[in-house]
Amino acid sequence: MAYCPICQTKYAEGEVTTCTNCGWDLTPYPLTLGRIPEGFLRKERVQLAWSRQVWDELQTKSAKVSSTEIDPETVQKLTNLKLELSQAKTQLKLCTQERTELHSLFEKTETAYWKIHSELEKTQSQLKAVNKERNHLKALLKEAETAYHEIENELEITRNQFTESEQNSFELKEQIKQAATAYWRLEEKVQSADEMRNNLLTELQAADEERSRLQAELEKHQNALQESTAEITQLQAQLQQAATSYWQLQSELEETKAKLANIDEQTSFSLLEMRENQSHMRSQIQTAQAESSRLKDQHSQLQYELNEERLERRRLTSRLEMSLEERNRLQSELERANSELTQLQSRLSQTQWELEANEREQNRLQEFQNSLQNYQAVQSAVQSRESGGFAVTSYLKACLHLLVILLFLSPGYFAFRDPRVAKPIISWVLKQGYLQNVSYQDLSEVNLQNATLDEVKFTETKLMNTNLEGASLVNAYLVKANLNGVNLSQANLKGAKLQDASLDWANLTEANLHSADLSGANLVRANLTGANLTGANLRDSKIDVNNTKMDREDLLNWQLVNSPKRDRQLRGLNLSGFNLAFASLIAANLSNSKLKWANLSGVDLRDADLTGADLTGADLTAAKLTGAKIQGAILSQTKTNHLTVCPNGQTGPCNF
Repeated sequence: MAYCPICQTKYAEGEVTTCTNCGWDLTPYPLTLGRIPEGFLRKERVQLAWSRQVWDELQTKSAKVSSTEIDPETVQKLTNLKLELSQAKTQLKLCTQERTELHSLFEKTETAYWKIHSELEKTQSQLKAVNKERNHLKALLKEAETAYHEIENELEITRNQFTESEQNSFELKEQIKQAATAYWRLEEKVQSADEMRNNLLTELQAADEERSRLQAELEKHQNALQESTAEITQLQAQLQQAATSYWQLQSELEETKAKLANIDEQTSFSLLEMRENQSHMRSQIQTAQAESSRLKDQHSQLQYELNEERLERRRLTSRLEMSLEERNRLQSELERANSELTQLQSRLSQTQWELEANEREQNRLQEFQNSLQNYQAVQSAVQSRESGGFAVTSYLKACLHLLVILLFLSPGYFAFRDPRVAKPIISWVLKQGYLQNVSYQDLSEVNLQNATLDEVKFTETKLMNTNLEGASLVNAYLVKANLNGVNLSQANLKGAKLQDASLDWANLTEANLHSADLSGANLVRANLTGANLTGANLRDSKIDVNNTKMDREDLLNWQLVNSPKRDRQLRGLNLSGFNLAFASLIAANLSNSKLKWANLSGVDLRDADLTGADLTGADLTAAKLTGAKIQGAILSQTKTNHLTVCPNGQTGPCNF
């Protein structure tokens, strides 16, 4: 049993919806998820308090009315009216709530209607477009079916090529293993060479210290020898004076004897005095002779020690020269090892690129096979299903797959099958900048005028009679490339690698070859008129003096590097920016010459005359400057290192 919250009348919970006494709505609250809002509870409490107050007032009034004499029928009617009023209020509240819900539902329904209406119009327009596209795709499908059979044939050829590429990939992996083994062996050789060089440098430093010590001792002995020589000279003068006195006394003695023969009456006292003086003089002469012999022995001993020190100095000088020669030999071996290492790295990078190309080709073939499988599955689905939205979508996907396959594979197959098609395609791709490696390709007689080919690899690429006029080949890799008859006039080859490249009959007029590496390149019959060869490496390059056209200063640069000669007369010449690395300029006359920012690394400048020369910014690392004359030379910003032999014979860095 429960109690009414207003009048505390008992009622059966769940069976009665309205209190029979006060007419209060006893409908239970619906179950809610979570906590009831605090505002709603507060509002309900206020409403309950007001209802109780009203009920109490009604009870009071009814008590007053009952105290007066009222007709029982009137009371019963009044009670019934109250009940009807409360029921009417409750029904009005429910109707109002239902009306609000219906209004919100109507607004939602109206919004959904217009949304569906707009979507319907959009769907109808899309359906028209899909029908139009469907008709178009039907035509494409017929073309695709014919192309499909062609692709199946090409797929067989591709599978064969894939098998061959797998074999090539295995061979390349073996080559990579061999190259890696050779690389590590070479690395061990380089490390051993570094250790040997460090040991030689340690020995050389010890020899320099020993030489300095011996030089100090030699200077000390020379000073002592000079003092002894002065003392000997002084004693010799005294000896001469003593001898003169002796002979004077001897003459006086003879005179005295003659006088004694004539004068017997001379007293014995005078004779004894003369004898004492004579004996005293003889003892002084003997003492002087002994001192003279002692000084002669000391002089011979010092002369012997001086000769020994000179021999030791010569031995140390020869050992020092042998150490320097050994260091130069090790340095040349190290450079050769570095060049071999560079070649191995280039071969390794080329092999890795080929492996990556094979992997990309395998991935493309795998994608091609997957696309064909998808196409077959979709084609069967299109044929089996009824025409509808799903069929159109699958049909569209199948056609798009097929079009992508045709666009992706067809140019590649044509390019690799027919060189006449390959060259224009590769040249176009190069001009667009999509390719960075065309090594081992044949691009003869291709027009690449004004193309931007910076840092592109052309290793052993055939470029005979190719037009590269005005092209940009900054830092391009053209090692062992065949450039016979190529037109490179006004091309930018700054920092390009052209080692062992063939440039026979090449046109390089006004080309920029600043800091380019042309070591070992064939320049016979090449035209280098007006070309900028500042800092270019021309070592071991081949030219024909009668047929190769090049400026006089560039020809001089080539002669200085490739034709070693002593006592060259280069006085007052402008050699700024020349790359003379490892050139032989022994005893060369370079007085008042300009060598600004010249590359003189490893140059042999022993006994060279550099008085008044301008060597601003010159690179003198590992250069030999023993005995070089540098009085009045400008040596600001020059570079030296521990391999540089300074003019005073000591190792660098030099403090000019």
